[in-house]
Amino acid sequence: TTGAWGVTRNPHDPTRSPGGSSGGSAVAVAAQMVPLALGSDGGGSIRIPAAWNGLIGIKPTRGRVSTAPNPDLWQALGTYGPLAREVDDVDLALRLLAPVGVHREAPARLSVGWTLGSCLPGVSPRREIGQAVAHAAGRLAEHGHRVEHGSIRWAETPLTYLIQYHRGILDEARSLEHPELMEARTQRIAALAARIPERLTAWAAGSIGRIEAAMDQVFETLDVLLTPVTPMLPPPIRPVHEWGYVRAHWTSSRVIAYTSYWNLAGLPAASVPAGRSKTGLPLAVQVIGRRGADETVLAVAKELLTPP
Repeated sequence: TTGAWGVTRNPHDPTRSPGGSSGGSAVAVAAQMVPLALGSDGGGSIRIPAAWNGLIGIKPTRGRVSTAPNPDLWQALGTYGPLAREVDDVDLALRLLAPVGVHREAPARLSVGWTLGSCLPGVSPRREIGQAVAHAAGRLAEHGHRVEHGSIRWAETPLTYLIQYHRGILDEARSLEHPELMEARTQRIAALAARIPERLTAWAAGSIGRIEAAMDQVFETLDVLLTPVTPMLPPPIRPVHEWGYVRAHWTSSRVIAYTSYWNLAGLPAASVPAGRSKTGLPLAVQVIGRRGADETVLAVAKELLTPP
């Protein structure tokens, strides 16, 4: 929700959130207004709306899709990517967005890991979401892939993400012709970001490199990793724009507990539909791949969506 434009509603249940921040794009696709749409993802803003609206959405490998004319999107965090109802449409859109990119052929038999652990201590998925991830792992095993359940040793701390996120909003605020027209919440975030010491900003930039190296090492033995997209189903619509800074960020930090880390690592990650909950809401699984292996991620998505 925003004070300026009101509420965007989830077509599967109009009382529920469609996710953000590319919620408008996701709703337009889910409601069949358009066949595909473009989103931006700085912490999950393609994958979360895709998950909560029953779509396929991919955050490409960092640097694959241009952010021109801007040098970056939310510092090192952000990238553009497509959402659609069909994997082939997402694949086509990604090839059009990035006709020249790193392409790696996926081996016939993949090494697949899956985990329900998140980078935020104390966050775990509700039962139906965890079961959907486990079921997806089982489907890939049935397809002949080597599947292993385990955990990830997370590098660095959530502070890296918070610094990059705040500085990214500050960059956008400074680029506006009329920053005084921003919502009060955004003005507060930008004002706080302006007080972050440069040494912390430099530390966060260096932390990105350490996270990249750590996750590249993890993917030396894995082709793809399966996790939840969010720990919860689409929640009821809430007036987040009216909340205070601490409440809003505590709530959002739980929502992005499974997605934001892959923005830091710069690896390709997609939300893939995984059926419906008992209440009829979309379930999803996140598929993360090696750096540059965006096509492998989409190939796995297609396998998961192919009827047994």
